[in-house]
Amino acid sequence: MAGPAVRHSSDNHSFNNHNGGSSSSSSSSPVGGAMSSKLEAKEAAVATPRRSRIWDHLAYCTPQFALMFAFSMPIALLGALADDPRLGLDNSSINSALAVGSMMRAVGKGVNGITVDIVGVKPFLTVVLLGPSLCAIALSFVQGQTGLIAVLGLLAYCNTGGWLCGCKIIESRFTKEEWGGCFSFLATCSRSGTMAARIGLGGLLAFMSWQAITLTSAPLLFGAWVFVTQVLLQPKTPTAPAAPTGHLVVNPQDPDALDRSGQDRPHQRSHGGGGGGGG
Repeated sequence: MAGPAVRHSSDNHSFNNHNGGSSSSSSSSPVGGAMSSKLEAKEAAVATPRRSRIWDHLAYCTPQFALMFAFSMPIALLGALADDPRLGLDNSSINSALAVGSMMRAVGKGVNGITVDIVGVKPFLTVVLLGPSLCAIALSFVQGQTGLIAVLGLLAYCNTGGWLCGCKIIESRFTKEEWGGCFSFLATCSRSGTMAARIGLGGLLAFMSWQAITLTSAPLLFGAWVFVTQVLLQPKTPTAPAAPTGHLVVNPQDPDALDRSGQDRPHQRSHGGGGGGGG
């Protein structure tokens, strides 16, 4: 009676080994690996708290909104600037300032794309977000065509950093499946910053001078820098994955852990299993 039972156990052992080998080979295939990576990405997105995901979206939207607001500020106040007799601006000087701004945006897109890869997102945002706040202060004291051209050129140059940093943040914090929606949000924030400057600041001209408006905008831009660099871009604390239920976690540096836990070592179990099959 013992003979058939042992043979049946050996057959089951061989069948299990065969199934185990086929499953391991299928999981190591390229298709299986791609499906596994997609499932892991989706599980990570689901496991991320909703509040954290909202802050990830704010991390790339806030710089672009602030920089578009700063760049559109002198354009929204252009009528008041032209009417100020102390500046002595005419159509020619205004067009020259706008042309320099367009040229500096082209230069910024070429230079800043390389710069952000070299220095990193956070140090780069420190420069391009603090720069517009200083330009807002300088704009309130600008005198003549030269000062307006300098301020508008610096604002245009810094403006190009918002989209570049947004792309880097989206790449590092979101999966490829989410990139389409993220870039839609980024473009919407860009237009929203322009609208907020032209409508909001233009409306404030009925109650405030253009100098007071630019001075008020400076601390708002500074606050955007603090919020982005000190809050939104702070590194996240990694959390250790929970151990699966029913499995024993053993430190590989401590080979005696299995003995102390009251279980056999792996080589002892395999040796015992081999003896049982032979008997």
